[in-house]
Amino acid sequence: MAGHGKAMDASKKRDPAEEVEDDVEEDDEDEDEEDEEQQNGAVQGDGGVAADEVCALVEPFTKEQIVDLLLQAALADSQVLSKIRKLADRDPAHRKLFVRGLGWDITVDSLKAVFAQYGKIEECSLIKDKQTGKSKGYGFVTYKQMNAARRALKEPSKKI
Repeated sequence: MAGHGKAMDASKKRDPAEEVEDDVEEDDEDEDEEDEEQQNGAVQGDGGVAADEVCALVEPFTKEQIVDLLLQAALADSQVLSKIRKLADRDPAHRKLFVRGLGWDITVDSLKAVFAQYGKIEECSLIKDKQTGKSKGYGFVTYKQMNAARRALKEPSKKI
């Protein structure tokens, strides 16, 4: 952790909890610096290659080629897989479901009750007619995690 050292008198004893706290703070500072360096293209990987050099290499690749590279990297390195999952969980497009074929008398609570069995729901909305206030027969369910949405999709026709 170069550049973040603290001077300490070797004759003074330190509480181990303070050391852990200092390590956590230093790790957070290092991660913030790494994120900033990555955005500026200044980070170098294990092979001494800067991020902007890698960007220049990858930029002309097709979507299929990039997906294949990410797939191989995720299968080889659990940290890559973890980062991919975190990104997917942040993106509502991976967690939001369009639900159609609903009855006119359906409520948001009954829709939530059916879909809650697959995972935690972040948002549930039912589209209603402005004049009558009745359901138009469709709505949206957004889960907190992508895996919950995938579980719900495995059973496409639900009785509501």
